[in-house]
Order: sequence, then C-alpha cells, then structure tokens
Amino acid sequence: MVVLTASPDRELPPCAAQVAYVREADIATALRRVRAEHGIASMVCEGGPHLNGTLLPGGLVDELHLVVAAKLAGSPAPLTILEGPELEPPLALELLSVHESGGYLFLRYGCGTPHRADACRPRGRGGLLVRPRRRVPRA
Repeated sequence: MVVLTASPDRELPPCAAQVAYVREADIATALRRVRAEHGIASMVCEGGPHLNGTLLPGGLVDELHLVVAAKLAGSPAPLTILEGPELEPPLALELLSVHESGGYLFLRYGCGTPHRADACRPRGRGGLLVRPRRRVPRA
C-alpha cells in the first residue's frame, strides 16, 4: 500500500500490509513520484469535496464516478462534490455510462480539464481515477 501525505512524520497504525509513504505537499508531484518510485500508473481516489477540489482543477482526474441515491434532505449548507473557488471555465464532463441497481444510479463521466478540453480519457472503475501522465504539470 502506498500512502500519499503532506505530513513529514505521521503514519498509519501498524498493520499486516507493507506500507510505503510518499511525503509531498504538492499532489501533482506526489502522483509523479508514485508512478516513478512504485510503478503505479493509475489509482482510485475516494474522497470528498476537498480532495475533489484539489484534483479536478489540477487536471489530475480522468474519470468521475458518481452515485445518485434518491433521498431528499434539507440543510442550510448545500451538498457539493467540489469545494473551492469557481472553475472558470467550467469542467467539461462526458457521460460514459449509466447503470441502475436497487434504485441507485451509477454514473461514469470522462473529465475534461479547464486547461485541456480534449483531456477525456475513459479508464478503469470506481471513485476518481487518477493517471499521472503527461498532463500532470511539470515542476
């Protein structure tokens, strides 16, 4: 298992898995290191609005998998899948597939980036799929 963290010293509790740490503050640099040091070409990132707000504007996401559950709830703070400043221009999404199971919709989108509208690359399954390839900005 490879853990990406900005922390210089925090670690997971001891476990049976072999754990390697990539300690980088910049997520694009961390993803390049994961590829170079561990040979990992793609990964699923499961997180919330904060992680999405870091990866999506940086052009680091190839696919967005979104599950829609038909439930209504009220709140003074609306739910969002993207935290942070407004994206300008907005991110282009391409619907790749739709599946229904048990009343849930499973939507799979290819993601363009604010900088490259042609960056849709259908890949893999689950969560946010990140591929640290050429579109990762070079330091």
